[in-house]
Amino acid sequence: MKTLDIEILSSKLTERNEKDIAEGWTTCSQIIVNQSGRRVYTAEYGTNGIHGDKLKRDATYRIASMTKPITVLAVLQQAEKGNLDINAPITEYIDGYKGLSIGRMIDGKFQIIGKNNAEIKLYHLFSHTSGIETGDIVTEFTAKMTEQDKTSLKSVVEYFSDKPLFFETGTAQMYSPHVAFDIGAHIVERVSGLDFATYIKENITDVIGMKDTTFMPTEEQWQRLVIKHARNA
Repeated sequence: MKTLDIEILSSKLTERNEKDIAEGWTTCSQIIVNQSGRRVYTAEYGTNGIHGDKLKRDATYRIASMTKPITVLAVLQQAEKGNLDINAPITEYIDGYKGLSIGRMIDGKFQIIGKNNAEIKLYHLFSHTSGIETGDIVTEFTAKMTEQDKTSLKSVVEYFSDKPLFFETGTAQMYSPHVAFDIGAHIVERVSGLDFATYIKENITDVIGMKDTTFMPTEEQWQRLVIKHARNA
């Protein structure tokens, strides 16, 4: 394998990251380059937030939808242990989700247009083919959830257990932002006997040394968290 020229690498990365920051595409970036199991380059650019201090090496970040592959890993661990089957209907593990209708926004009004005749299986949740909480369902039902509905994974799963799908399971693929993976996470809770945060910590993040990865940051971790911001005109 050709060894990276660190001087060229540093020059190119610095040029690109400083350009993105100057043009307002981002406020900061942190670059880590490994080659052959050895760290060969680390650098921080920009500030923590629009008016923040210089970005520090120990900054922490929201990983957002990267929780999805972590959730899938937890499910696959439980499948490997024989505690669940990814080809099984989700109704083997949770209540509801039977005989669901299919709905669409038509002329500004949400209408039922059919019935789901397929079983929702675990793998449908993670391949974005379940029809759960996608398309018009997000604006019609997710947006109307109360704080009580969002108290726990269990309450979220129960809230959606009788809500319409956007398409018949298995007939299409469309991004499910939250609930399909919440269902998978809750099933992990049920078959493992652990709340999901504890399960992830004990079986994934602690095991591989991800010491700053958590659903519930400490005060010290909050202090290192990169500030959220949005880009506008």
